[in-house]
Amino acid sequence: MVSTNVVYCKGYKQQLRADFHFVTPVKPAHSIITELVHLHPNGYLLVKKYFAWDGCSGLTRDDRTNTRSCLIHDAFYYLFRQGLLDLIWQETVDDFLQQMIERDTALLIEYYKEAMEFWKERWYRFLQKLNRGWYYKICVRLLGRRCALTSSAREIFVAPIPKH
Repeated sequence: MVSTNVVYCKGYKQQLRADFHFVTPVKPAHSIITELVHLHPNGYLLVKKYFAWDGCSGLTRDDRTNTRSCLIHDAFYYLFRQGLLDLIWQETVDDFLQQMIERDTALLIEYYKEAMEFWKERWYRFLQKLNRGWYYKICVRLLGRRCALTSSAREIFVAPIPKH
């Protein structure tokens, strides 16, 4: 029999479009395998495609910076709610969330620093070219074309070092 009812849940903000793999410090005694989340005794976590979660909650800012860490945290809490993962792991999961947020934030800050250096260098080179153009125009207008040409540079002499 084919169902004509649409079955869905409200309240989810994100949904995976591909499987997500990650190694975690949570190492249960045996493998936990559900339709959406697999957790193995070596800490390997697999979150399957179409897993949906509501993003960050509490004091954690809900933005792209924290998407990965909140996905992992919500996958573990999914296992807690199902009664498949023992609650003795709750503190480990919460501490791991904090570590992940700190790590992801540090990576993001490093990325922005590198991007700033890249664009600063590009802007500096642009200004150098711009200044060279202005310098040339000012020399031509004020002092004549000859001063702006490098071929008109004066010869440089080096004074000999006096012998004692």
